[in-house]
Amino acid sequence: AIEASLAPVRAHFPGFTISAKIDEVKQKAESSFLRDTLLLVALGWMVLTVVLGSVLRPFVVLLAAVFAFVGVVFAFVIHGEPFGVIATIGLFGLFGVVSNDSLVMTTTLTRLVSDEQDPAKRRAAAVAAASDRFQPFLITTLTTFAGVLPLAYGIGGNPGWIRPLVLSIGWGLVVAASCTLAFLPPVILLLDDVSRLLRRIGRWMSRRDRAAKVA
Repeated sequence: AIEASLAPVRAHFPGFTISAKIDEVKQKAESSFLRDTLLLVALGWMVLTVVLGSVLRPFVVLLAAVFAFVGVVFAFVIHGEPFGVIATIGLFGLFGVVSNDSLVMTTTLTRLVSDEQDPAKRRAAAVAAASDRFQPFLITTLTTFAGVLPLAYGIGGNPGWIRPLVLSIGWGLVVAASCTLAFLPPVILLLDDVSRLLRRIGRWMSRRDRAAKVA
């Protein structure tokens, strides 16, 4: 009976999927979320590869998206909220915000660390860059969280369907910003050390090949 009543609605809106089967709709939403997430990561990686001129550094920038996802999962678990389409929209919007912050941090750290040869000075440069970005990170994170806080917790009224979206943005941004400040500098230093080691190995192999040709 329900399917029969939905037939004229489907005919009137041919571009939409209308179903009374909750499991079917949920399965399609989950598969769509996975596909869109992979597409988003792939496109972001390609753009960042061109901008940064490196294949590995984009993965460092996209770590912020991982941190944001962890924050969103944490928020929804402790609040007992189901993760649905509206939360997914907030998560995708959050990916753009935290990736931009991470890009600024990665660019600054890479520039300062690459200019130093001494390991101690590289560590000091990483600490200085993180300290320099701490205040902007703190201000933008706190102001954004304070802006979505009334909606997330119904201060002043019932937030309704928008609650999952603001929970995603608020808590995801807090966790992502904190983890970016804490973990990005060590990752950049590690990546710089690996790059220097690979260049040394390449130079050593080049010298060995030249010596072998001379001999």
